[in-house]
Amino acid sequence: MNARIELQEKVCILAGFFSAKDKEYQSKMDDAVQYIEKNGGIVADKIVQRRGVSASKNPGGSNRMSEPLNTKLLFSKGKTEELSKIAEAKDVDMIIFFNSLTPLMLSNISRFTGRKIVSFLDEVLGK
Repeated sequence: MNARIELQEKVCILAGFFSAKDKEYQSKMDDAVQYIEKNGGIVADKIVQRRGVSASKNPGGSNRMSEPLNTKLLFSKGKTEELSKIAEAKDVDMIIFFNSLTPLMLSNISRFTGRKIVSFLDEVLGK
């Protein structure tokens, strides 16, 4: 299956947000890397944020584990800043999020990072 967006020679970061309940998150990310590389993309780095794995004294509860940490950015602001710094340092063309993203998230993350933002599930696989 070929990607729905052009990945040929595009340098990217693969980012993913996963619940602590998702024990398969690493294999999902690895499969996405293989797919991107098979379609000519270059994965310069991977970054993951997991909800529900911190030692917080005020956890969000299991019913919120799959919800974004930030409805405007998906990741926390700190993790988004880290992502932006990595994107700049590695001079990537785009950031591919494993997750589905709302139009607001796409716009905000792009503005925050200065990079093209793509959803792997929606725009690459077309699910």
